[in-house]
Amino acid sequence: MKRIAAFVVVVAFVFAACSSTQTATNGGDGDGGGTGDSGSTWCELARQLDEDGEKVALAFFDSGSTATLLKDLFAQFNSVVDEALAVAPSEIKADVEAQAAMMQEIEAEYAKVDYSVAQLQATNPNAFDRFNTPEIAARSQRIADYNERVCGISQEEEIITP
Repeated sequence: MKRIAAFVVVVAFVFAACSSTQTATNGGDGDGGGTGDSGSTWCELARQLDEDGEKVALAFFDSGSTATLLKDLFAQFNSVVDEALAVAPSEIKADVEAQAAMMQEIEAEYAKVDYSVAQLQATNPNAFDRFNTPEIAARSQRIADYNERVCGISQEEEIITP
């Protein structure tokens, strides 16, 4: 159970650097000291993914979450991810595409058990072990670093892996 919950935290925040706290780190112009625009469509979507990701992660912690709730949260999250894929900056585009594909695989695992967290925990607690790799952690970190540098989305929490 803890293994699934910890993994889902990683995935849910993968696009948005684990924190919705926004900071300007270069004297107040809001671009976080990097190249790009903190008001860009990507940065706005990264902030939305951060908020939606938190909702998804919280739902996964609660084995009593309803299938309807999880389906709705995945739908909301996927809608924003689809938009983000269209505007992902070239510096992180390949990482964003790979992480989005991984999210689809994760949702597919939940779909197999009709979005029942309790059933997945009981029948396949290691369902997501294949995603616990240094490559995936590195992709997540590159996205998080970009979001912090350009969008001003701070990384207050560490990325957790199972």
